[in-house]
Amino acid sequence: MDDRQAWRVIAAQRVAIADLLDGLTPEQWSTPSLCAGWTVCDVAGHLAAVLRPASAGAMIAAAVRARGRLHGMIDLLTREAAAEYGTRSAVMLREEAEVTALPRMTNWQNILFDTQIHSQDIARPLGFVMPLDTAAAAQGAERIWRVGYLFGARKRFAGLSFAATDCDWSAGEGPTVRGPIADLLLVLSGRPAGLSGIDGDGAELAGHRLGMTR
Repeated sequence: MDDRQAWRVIAAQRVAIADLLDGLTPEQWSTPSLCAGWTVCDVAGHLAAVLRPASAGAMIAAAVRARGRLHGMIDLLTREAAAEYGTRSAVMLREEAEVTALPRMTNWQNILFDTQIHSQDIARPLGFVMPLDTAAAAQGAERIWRVGYLFGARKRFAGLSFAATDCDWSAGEGPTVRGPIADLLLVLSGRPAGLSGIDGDGAELAGHRLGMTR
């Protein structure tokens, strides 16, 4: 999948997320998402913030406050975006779905899997099913597996292999963790919610690596 195809998938996913957000109650907007420490509103704000990337100055200021921690900087910027945009995030995601702006320090490959994973972060705690483009999800899983600084998946799951049951994607060596690519994306990105959809002789160990038992 090249960048043009990826941006089409991203745009479609943004609209699907906006459709889901449109029908939420205030209580649902405040529901904890699958992304640790973030509510549904926070995740929506994060996705909307991608459309309007922070300035270099704002990023530097956030980095200073986060004491140089990348994830801390992202957390600060996300919370500020969620506070600013609120439920307007849904409107932004729909009306600006085709925006191809790139925040500093990232690329379209990261935006592709980020949008897919965060759609699950929002939908699953609320009991909704959010379909993913399986080819795009497989590309996202491959990037998460290969790029260590993103989630440390290859290190965390060393000695295990992963195989999608709904598309052509696999990685790693050892006892196998099988499941739909959406669940594998969640597991690889450190989200225990994905464990409910996996099986295989490596599934129990994968759960332990996430600090959980199945």
